[in-house]
Amino acid sequence: MDYELIIVRYGEIGVKSPKVRRRFENKLIRNIESKLKCEIEINQGRIFLYPENFDEALEVLGKTIGIVSFSPAVSTETDFSSIEQTIDKYVDKLVSEGLFSDKNTFAVRCRRVGTHEFTSQEMAGFCGSVVIKNTNAPVNLSNPDFELFVEVRENKTYIYHEKISGLGGLPVGTQGKVIALVSGGIDSPVAAFLM
Repeated sequence: MDYELIIVRYGEIGVKSPKVRRRFENKLIRNIESKLKCEIEINQGRIFLYPENFDEALEVLGKTIGIVSFSPAVSTETDFSSIEQTIDKYVDKLVSEGLFSDKNTFAVRCRRVGTHEFTSQEMAGFCGSVVIKNTNAPVNLSNPDFELFVEVRENKTYIYHEKISGLGGLPVGTQGKVIALVSGGIDSPVAAFLM
């Protein structure tokens, strides 16, 4: 797949006061930048990464404390024609790589931020019709074999199919120090890591 960016999500940082949240977001961004060459944007609870090397970026993000999940994605303008073309290409690529077929049931999960002339449900229905037109795959909203995610944020729309779990927690460098007694077993290092 020819991804353009990676969408990074954090958890507990989002419930902090605006001042503390900004400080924690900046620390998380600095932690990522210390390990990875990339452009970074932040927008309403999401970090958008434009890495030089996607494989390296996925490995680094999987080991970065403070990240709840991340998704390699493609982007397009927020208009029905552009979204349709992008989903056409995206689904064709998934089919050619053997990740999706007409034998799979699917669901489109749409999230929308900002003011638009359509609801999230209407956009999900539109995107689902594009997938059906290309693959003839059946829809199953309660227990699908495959999920396609569409995230509409003002004038940009992001499309992805994976949500890769991160380590979670708060970014390294935002909390106090911890001391731990490490015996010879696995329990103490795991407990220290979780703290």
